[in-house]
Parts: sequence; structure tokens; C-alpha cells
Amino acid sequence: MKKIFWTFAATVLSAFLAVGYVAAAPEVIELRVVTIYPVTHQSMNAFYMLRDRVNERAKGELVIKRIGGPETIGMFDQAKAVSAGVADMAFLFSAAYAGLVPGENLLSVSRLPYGKEREVGFHDLMNEIHNKAGLYFLGRGATGYGHKEPRKWHLWVNKKIEGPNDLAGMKIGAISPAMNNFLKALKASPVVLTPTDLYAALERGVVDGQVNPMGSFLSMSGMEVCKYYVDVRYATDNNVFIVNLKTWNQLPEQMRKLLTDISIEVERDYPPIQSAFIEQSLQKMKDAGIEFIKFSPDEREHFVNLFYEAEWEAMLNKYPEVAPRARKMLLE
Repeated sequence: MKKIFWTFAATVLSAFLAVGYVAAAPEVIELRVVTIYPVTHQSMNAFYMLRDRVNERAKGELVIKRIGGPETIGMFDQAKAVSAGVADMAFLFSAAYAGLVPGENLLSVSRLPYGKEREVGFHDLMNEIHNKAGLYFLGRGATGYGHKEPRKWHLWVNKKIEGPNDLAGMKIGAISPAMNNFLKALKASPVVLTPTDLYAALERGVVDGQVNPMGSFLSMSGMEVCKYYVDVRYATDNNVFIVNLKTWNQLPEQMRKLLTDISIEVERDYPPIQSAFIEQSLQKMKDAGIEFIKFSPDEREHFVNLFYEAEWEAMLNKYPEVAPRARKMLLE
């Protein structure tokens, strides 16, 4: 009797296979990601948080895979690579693709909590301008706030100063043009260089200081070539996750929701990790003998506000279609 049953079962299974009734295993969707940072950079922990949570919860249906960093695709070409479909996704700072997405640096002038940005429509506005370049704006890399600590950017100098006015005439190096307007407002001269060239320029005295996020400063061994730290943080984070727009639209709805939900989690969960990292880094600088320069309360407020004032002025002049809409959302 058992033999008859198994013979019958095998016959039925063969019939189902013949007509295609047995469902094939779901095809794995792989998102190939490039990052502007090398694997050991502090900011990469935001990417790892997103990647690991997605890979775990997608249960094999969607996999995020890093295919390289700036050594694979140059930092200023990564967004173009995503737009063209050479890569599916990137984790990078938005100033690296300013020419591709006019108005991207509005990300740096927001002083709202990240969740509030989505409520007032700023996230949607960012998607609107990214979509024109064939990109989907998934969310922020979330390493620094504008409305409270940890703010994103820091300043180191090799000439002792007493206050913001002493920066006038100094050459300040940076790895991104995101601080150009601010430095010009301080009457300093911005010099955009690669991390390697910036180190050499500081070592040789070609530039008098640098502006950088803390992770970038440490990754380039900045403590070896900088004497003073200006103890004021400023500016909003502009690390972002972007996805090829066509790829995004082709993802199953449940996977788009998963990516969105986890992106929101990263915006919420990563800043406290960054805060702890900054505090540890400040202690390392003190231990290394870097002298801390402290401004008066009024000078601190002026210094921070000047960044936002300079950026808003530049954005309103350069992007008259999108900047006023952003300003209404973020400031009114």
C-alpha cells in the first residue's frame, strides 16, 4: 500500500512540475552600494546600521551589498554612477553631487529634528529635486543635528585665535565645498583638497587650518598636523542615502516600506552613537596636547548663526525656485 501511495505522489509531483505549478524560490534582490567613505571611517557605522537591519529583516529577499568606496568610484562621481545605474545606491555627503542636484545643500541648513523634516514636507522636497537627476532620496546618514548637539562640522587651526574675527585672511582647507560660503562670511579663504592633499597642505603650512567632520579629521590623522581646536560645533549633517530612481520604483512595495522604515530608524538611532564618538574624540585630542580655543557665549552664537545665515543667503540667490519653499518649511 505504501509503495502505491509513493508512486502516486511522485506521479502527481511530476505532473505539477511539468505544467509549472511548483513555485520557484523568490529571486533575491541585491542593491549594489558605493560609499564615499572607506570601511573604517566612523560615519560608515550609519551605513552598517542600515545595511544590517535591512539584510536581517528582509530575510534574504533583499540584500544590501557594498561594492566599493572612493577607490572604486571617485567621491564626486558616485552620485552620477547611481543615476546612471552603474550602482544601485550610495552613502555619501550631498555636497559631492552639488552639480547634479541643484539645492542639495539645503540639507545643511535645516535646524529641525529629522522626524519633523518629514512632517513638514522637507523630505518630499528633497526627493523632488533628486528625482530630476534620476535619484531617490531615501534619507539622512544622520551623524549630526542642526538644532542640537552633535552638530556635524568642526574647525581646527594652526594659528592661535581669540575669536571668530581672527579667522579673517586665513586659508582654511576642506575636503568638501559645503563650507565655502561660511568661510567666506568669516572672511577666510576656503581651499578644497583631497584628504591626502589636505594633510600635506597642513603639514607644510600651505593652509592655516581645516574644517571637517570629526570622523574625517581623525581618519586623515589630523591630530598630527593641527595645534588648536575651536570648541564650537556647527551645521547640520549632509550624509545621505540615495537610490537609483528606476531601481527604487521597481522594488516591491513591501521592500520600499522596509527601506523607508529603517532609514527613519537610522535618523533616530545613530546620532547618540555619534555623540559618544565625539566626546571620546575630544578627550583624545586633549590627551594628544591639542589646545582648545573657547569663544565667549556671544561669539559662539554669532559663529553658529553665521553659518546658517551665509548658507541661506547663498541658497536663496542660487536656487530661487526651491530655496524659498524650503525656507518656508524649515523656518516659518
